[in-house]
Amino acid sequence: TRETVREINETFGTQLNPNSITRITRDLAPVIGEWEKKPLPADLRYLYLDALYVPVKRQDTFEKSALLVAIGVDEGMKRHFLGYLVGSCESSETWGALVQSLLDRGLKADTLRLVISDAHDGIREAVKDLLKTPHQLCVVHKMRNARARVAHANQKAFTRDFKRVFWADSRSQALVALGHLKATWEKVHPKAVETVERDLDEYLHFFNEEPKYWMITRSSNLVERFVEEVRRRLKPARGMQNEFELEKLLYAVATAQQERWNRLKVHTSRKEDKSQAA
Repeated sequence: TRETVREINETFGTQLNPNSITRITRDLAPVIGEWEKKPLPADLRYLYLDALYVPVKRQDTFEKSALLVAIGVDEGMKRHFLGYLVGSCESSETWGALVQSLLDRGLKADTLRLVISDAHDGIREAVKDLLKTPHQLCVVHKMRNARARVAHANQKAFTRDFKRVFWADSRSQALVALGHLKATWEKVHPKAVETVERDLDEYLHFFNEEPKYWMITRSSNLVERFVEEVRRRLKPARGMQNEFELEKLLYAVATAQQERWNRLKVHTSRKEDKSQAA
């Protein structure tokens, strides 16, 4: 609000203050209400879920609230902001409420190919109970967790072997590469190898998709980049005065991001995918 009022006053010679901007943007309430209820695209193929915690003022103190967000990708690889929920925490109940709201607005569980997220228990339970869709866990998170269990001097070589598994040209080649990783590192860094192998199938679902989709389904980077943009916009405020202020900010970020996605030229080449892995 401070930046907005400064720009308006400099441009038009007005003498508005930040409170004026707050009063004006209250008129967004019905607009946001309609935006929240908008029907979802019928051809959504992938669903991405992630969350961040935001200090929100409740009565006289700021309390951390969980902002849960959902993003989808359709058959043509177009990105869509789907919805959000503000809750007291991340749990199977709050994630279930968000997923159910998406189903109510037109998400079709029977045509959804994958749900992509980190390994949060609340997300896993909600997906299992409400969607029964294969759940692709984020390979990048697994890589970070495994690498943290490797001595610094070996991290580069270990990461190279890790990428040979999850950036292989097929599932069968990935399993061969996993055998090489185990043979090389199991005696030196057994906990790192254990981390790589844990829930392995949930990290390999993307191999069942067409190769052009592997880049966007291997990790939850798509939704995490959106969350980082929300966090960047929240940083100057440090905390939100109420839940509606948070909703206004999310509406601004999401609609601006959607415009960028609408202009995005989709690239699906395996060459680009491998360059990202490097």
